[in-house]
Amino acid sequence: MTEKTFRNRLVNELSKMGGVVRVNHGSVLAERGTPDVQWIVAGRTLWVELKIGSNQLSRSQEEYQKRLMIQGGCIVCTVWPSAFDTFIEFAQRWKELKYPKLVEPSCVTFACGIKIPRVLLQRGVSR
Repeated sequence: MTEKTFRNRLVNELSKMGGVVRVNHGSVLAERGTPDVQWIVAGRTLWVELKIGSNQLSRSQEEYQKRLMIQGGCIVCTVWPSAFDTFIEFAQRWKELKYPKLVEPSCVTFACGIKIPRVLLQRGVSR
């Protein structure tokens, strides 16, 4: 599977769930390290970096993710194809929470065998 095929599959699934899906095509106008996909739904933002095979985050991707988390209110995910279904389950559950309580902005990796961290799906009292 190519990253483009993987990205198209992800965009298709997120689009079915509603909200706004924005794809970073890696143009010269995009800042280095910007995650591949941004999903805005229910007043929250989920940034997704896609990885194929043994690819890992680059230094610029790690730095950009740290900058996003410092701003708060978002979750940054790194996803491999082997964990696609787990990620989609997470995204659906995260979207459906009316009052998500994020202890702090989070960076989550979805790879084969990784389960959804419970702290990301706690119900809070206020938004």
